[in-house]
Amino acid sequence: MSTRPGWFLSVVGGATLAATVPLAVNQWTAWGERRGQQAEALRYAQLGADAVTAGDWVLAERAFGWAQSLSASPETAARLLRARAEQLLNDPLVLDADTAARLHAELALALKSASGPDATTLSLALGRVLTVRGQAAKALELYREQVKRDDASALAHLFLGDALLKQGKLDDAAPEGSRALDLKPELPLGLFVLGQVRLGQKRFEEAADLLDRASKAMSKNAQVFASLGQARFELKQHDAARVAFETALGLDAKLGGVHANLGRAYARLGQGDAAVGALRLAWERGADVGAYLDLGRLLLQLSRVEEAVPVFRHLDQLDPKNPEPSIALAMIAESSGDLDAAAALLTAAEKRVAALDDKAEWPRAIAARRQALAARATGGRPQKR
Repeated sequence: MSTRPGWFLSVVGGATLAATVPLAVNQWTAWGERRGQQAEALRYAQLGADAVTAGDWVLAERAFGWAQSLSASPETAARLLRARAEQLLNDPLVLDADTAARLHAELALALKSASGPDATTLSLALGRVLTVRGQAAKALELYREQVKRDDASALAHLFLGDALLKQGKLDDAAPEGSRALDLKPELPLGLFVLGQVRLGQKRFEEAADLLDRASKAMSKNAQVFASLGQARFELKQHDAARVAFETALGLDAKLGGVHANLGRAYARLGQGDAAVGALRLAWERGADVGAYLDLGRLLLQLSRVEEAVPVFRHLDQLDPKNPEPSIALAMIAESSGDLDAAAALLTAAEKRVAALDDKAEWPRAIAARRQALAARATGGRPQKR
């Protein structure tokens, strides 16, 4: 029987041991890293829990998100989803299509096993997501169901009122908004929603009060200040309106309609140059035809005729049914002595008025311009009407 030398066995054994050592070290290192991540995840989870207690749902969502990324668990996932749902209810997030679709799936799945307050929160958050995804009818039905289940839920009444407001059903939305504030008087979104309802109902003093209160709690929400500005403007509190509109644009320079309203406030305050600038921006950034028409009118009032002419010519092309640009251009032509052009423009305006269902005051306005034109042509003065 042959035997191997002892030195050979020693070498082989040593080589085998050496080959296994790196693997063991790597396993130990990976295990240590996992333990470290789990400990870190627990710290973030505790931070999230403390944020929930403090009502800071933004911090809670961040903390639970970090905890889940470090050490995923069903419990942390559920707490993360709840934090995201609370954000949607208290200060709605700006959701892109992908995020809304993902939250839709997560909320619908979580609702299958949820109960009590959690079910209410997740259900209302799902309604917000449905609205963002263009499924307003489903959201409205969901809110109605929640109100039936829990008439004492301020948020359920609030979101039902908001959904009705978005459908233009102001008289239906008003009692829901009022009920929400009866249950929770300083609910910021409740103040905002009912304020918008009152604005739509032309109850401007109530709207201004509600929106002013909302603006103090939602100081970073541009739309609150835009709505507040509208209420102040309608109350002829033009300087207060200006401040609100400027605040709204400071928060969101692209917010639709605000440059136009700011321009109108400037005009009422006699700040012509500022008004012209704001109305131009409204047209250039938002193609706001109403603001463009106000710009033309203002330029005429300021005797900036050379700037007004291209505005009214452009408006004449943009809206072939509107007689006002032709009448304005006729006035300008008359003032410059081009009576034939003025007469032709008034004829064009008359044709447009004839095609309108609601002729309003246009025939009287055109008749007055005709009289003025005839008087100028004969060297006389138009008769006073």
